[in-house]
Amino acid sequence: MTTHNPSPSYSTRPLFGGALTISLPTNLIDASDLRQVPDTQEVFLSPDSDISYIIEILQQVEGDECEAVAKFHFSSLEHDNSSVSSQILAFNAPPSSSSSPTTFSSLPPSPPNQPPLATLKGTQVVPKFGKGAGEEVCIFLGVWRVGGKKTDILLTVNCPEEQLRAFGEKVFEEATRSFKVVEWGLFAD
Repeated sequence: MTTHNPSPSYSTRPLFGGALTISLPTNLIDASDLRQVPDTQEVFLSPDSDISYIIEILQQVEGDECEAVAKFHFSSLEHDNSSVSSQILAFNAPPSSSSSPTTFSSLPPSPPNQPPLATLKGTQVVPKFGKGAGEEVCIFLGVWRVGGKKTDILLTVNCPEEQLRAFGEKVFEEATRSFKVVEWGLFAD
């Protein structure tokens, strides 16, 4: 049985040499201490559950409409995970002043001087070790669009254990609230 502190202590973690920061539970393990991690990713693992936290810097995808961009990244994860099925449960972006779909370019920075954020919550059924019918994984996805730098930053919280989804969502909310770009030079023009 997995045990989990429902009120973890958080610490600000420097990412990509300190160019970004984010608040995550202090007990997480940096996956790069255990295995090779791509240069475009920071991966953290829970020591007492199967929850993982991935921060990734990607080339900006086509389009500016927040929901379409978030769905594109969710669909890419579905492909990468060899998911046999998926479902989007919720999408959220700050309200736009127009009645048309919210676009990243229409959003104010969140918080001031930071890239705008859109979030998505969904599930994917992922084969465990490539075998069987698979297990349902709840995915919390945050997309920050770095305007002018042709960059999307993703935060993905993968939560396979159903009893820990509320915990995973709480950590996701704290992480998205605390995310900061400290050094804009990280991004190429």
